[in-house]
Amino acid sequence: THFSAQRNGKPFRASMTLLDWVRAAALSCRNILFISDAGKGKTQLVFDIYNAHFAGKGNMLRGRKETSVLDLFEQTSADLSSGKYDSEASRFLHPERTAALVNIADELNRAPPPVQQDFFDLADGVYFFRGKPVSLGREDYALFLATMNMNKSGDNGFSGVFEVDRALLSRAHLTIDLDHQDFSPTDKDKIEVWSGNALGRVQQAEKKDLSAEILAAYKTIRARAKEKSLQAYMFHFLIDTGLSYCEKDTLRHEKQGTWPMACLDCPHTAKLCSSIKSSSERTVESIALLAQGISYLAEVKFGGDLQIPLFDAFAEAFRFTTFHGNLNGTIVAEKYAGRSQVYMDETVGRVKAVCREMEEFI
Repeated sequence: THFSAQRNGKPFRASMTLLDWVRAAALSCRNILFISDAGKGKTQLVFDIYNAHFAGKGNMLRGRKETSVLDLFEQTSADLSSGKYDSEASRFLHPERTAALVNIADELNRAPPPVQQDFFDLADGVYFFRGKPVSLGREDYALFLATMNMNKSGDNGFSGVFEVDRALLSRAHLTIDLDHQDFSPTDKDKIEVWSGNALGRVQQAEKKDLSAEILAAYKTIRARAKEKSLQAYMFHFLIDTGLSYCEKDTLRHEKQGTWPMACLDCPHTAKLCSSIKSSSERTVESIALLAQGISYLAEVKFGGDLQIPLFDAFAEAFRFTTFHGNLNGTIVAEKYAGRSQVYMDETVGRVKAVCREMEEFI
């Protein structure tokens, strides 16, 4: 991502890599879902975050039919010598595991749907025990990372995988498609990998505990996100109210219950309204934190009095919500061969173009 920024009062081109976005997500406590074909490094990425940021202190599960979040957090202790057993009193939570800052679900969609429902707790940062919610992590920080092989085109050879509920997908604040050109390794990256000690399996990075620094950064980023700027309000209204507008619906001008079916024979099909619909409030708030996270990281990376246009940061963060169910799936399938991220990139570009046309009136 390239931002036309200001540094020490002068024009500056700030280039942020995919790993910068991943780091920004970790600093702003934004859940990440890595998707791709097999062998693209998804599991390696989550292991690197797990070890190099949190010193391997976290919870890691693999999507299997027998996977159980309950077994991860709950323990049972029984005193058989007394001859009595109280199933309620004998159950308690494992304090070290519930306090972990990072929870990982590798191969998410190899778990059947009933097991996937348990992952909602990890994504929401809360576990329900005896009818009461228990916060995961510490200081309101609980990061969820997941990987999956996503069948994007309908026939790509994956077996033993299950569909993932849209509500769970939308809890991934960033969905990173490692098959997409912008998010895949460069030629320089590949040479570096090939010249290393790659063994064709996941490598264990040196363990470093950066949790104190991450928590401090998260506190700063969250405080910034609470201070709503005009640019933040503009973007929120744009992807909420603005993208819920339907020109064909002359009665109420809204998309509820009509989109995208109503776009099929609509004379306005070429317009932005047929491409994408409004985002949920959860997505809107998520974008705000991620935009502040990448802005914070840019300041750390480049130093000086760096100022990234916040609206541009919001727009770029919006790209990572591709799989939240807001894109017109019919167009993705028919015109883009299932390449949702490519369609999202073009759609975000059109959103930014519309905003530039209105800029002089703001």
